[in-house]
Amino acid sequence: MAHRCFATCVPRFSRGFGSPNIEPLRHLINRRHAGCTNHPGEISVAVYDVRRIETDSSLEEDCMRARQMSLSLAGFVLICFFLPWIELSCTGLKDSVTGLDLARSSSLLWLIPVMMLAVIVLGLTKRIVEEMPAVFALTASVGGGISAFLMYRERLTSDRSAGLIAAQMTVWYWLGILAALALIATAFAFYGARSRSP
Repeated sequence: MAHRCFATCVPRFSRGFGSPNIEPLRHLINRRHAGCTNHPGEISVAVYDVRRIETDSSLEEDCMRARQMSLSLAGFVLICFFLPWIELSCTGLKDSVTGLDLARSSSLLWLIPVMMLAVIVLGLTKRIVEEMPAVFALTASVGGGISAFLMYRERLTSDRSAGLIAAQMTVWYWLGILAALALIATAFAFYGARSRSP
């Protein structure tokens, strides 16, 4: 009897994008346990189902956490694109150059905001995250790698062309690179958790 009840209750409590609610299942076990002491096999099946749902819930939470972290990192990299990357100084005069300023002379840098916007849009699309998680994970990991590479390449370019002008990379530049690299890790974490979840 307990097994049949779980067969009907488990899909109802575990369906959906969020984490399943297992409290009604625990309550059901307690109720059935009072009248099924002569049927330990049925109780074992019920306990196994609850443990399985707890595992699925943990995987869903890991997946959601990795997705939210990926979205936050992509948004941070996008913000850093509009913040100062380089501080210039020459004979007492100081100025700063943003990623947007650099993109006007280096068109490849436009890939950074484009890729980050793509990550955000895909990560906010429920159907993509649920049915095609590999698309979101691939876009986030490739976008993070490309962004980090382009930012590092820009540093090498500025070092070679500085000349008499002292150029120093700002903290926003370094935080942007770190966020882009972290985005790769969270993308893999998201796909790993999503691929193990039912």
